[in-house]
Amino acid sequence: MDFRLSIISFSCFFTLLACDGSRFNYVNEKTQATAPANLDQQAHATIQSNEANAVITEETITIESCSREELVQSMTIALAFTESKNCQYGLGNNLSPKAGFMQAAEPQMITVDLSKFTEICDLKLNSESNDLHYDDYLFMTLNGFTLVASELEWAKKLNSPDGIALWDWKKLQGQEHQGVEQSPNYGMPYCYGDFGCKLPGHDDVGPFSYHLTSETIQTLKLAGLNTEQLNFSMIATGDNDADDCDHSSFDLKLEISYIE
Repeated sequence: MDFRLSIISFSCFFTLLACDGSRFNYVNEKTQATAPANLDQQAHATIQSNEANAVITEETITIESCSREELVQSMTIALAFTESKNCQYGLGNNLSPKAGFMQAAEPQMITVDLSKFTEICDLKLNSESNDLHYDDYLFMTLNGFTLVASELEWAKKLNSPDGIALWDWKKLQGQEHQGVEQSPNYGMPYCYGDFGCKLPGHDDVGPFSYHLTSETIQTLKLAGLNTEQLNFSMIATGDNDADDCDHSSFDLKLEISYIE
């Protein structure tokens, strides 16, 4: 009698496992992008898993797809930022002229519609000429993310919740130049995700180049970038001169790698 009860109990135990196996399913946690913790490092953000086992995500699939040459196509678009030489002191969010301070900013924006593409893999910006210049300082943004700043120290004054400097003129407005110009980093540009970017120094002339890889684009997307519509802005600043907020014509070639 006891032996039969043991068999029945053992049998019921396995039946319970079979009927309620769902509670033993393994669920992976959501992966997340870790952006550079320090703007000085300007490191590429990497997609990491919270689990010991590899997790397939939309981001990793996209990066793998972008590495397949047979899927990727390319096109080139001209971005023409016209010459700027006019600080509108005292208008809008601009302050009155004051030597040695961030008083005015003049932006230009160019919008690129990429909504017909399934995925954007790679973006390269290169100037058509090698004699670009600006005065006082220069910034390039993409949909509100600061891609390039002519001085690293200015970028460090912006909020960077995901390790990516968010453009906000009010964070720089009225700030004194001296702190930046006396920094040991003076003359070092900020280029998010691109160690090899090129930008002439203050009152110098030279070329402009900047590269966004598929990994960096995915990190920006996780931070909120909408790749269907890219808004590139060039922003020049000034302190007190009438011809501040100055930059030469920036005729840039935008090379886009994409999956249709």
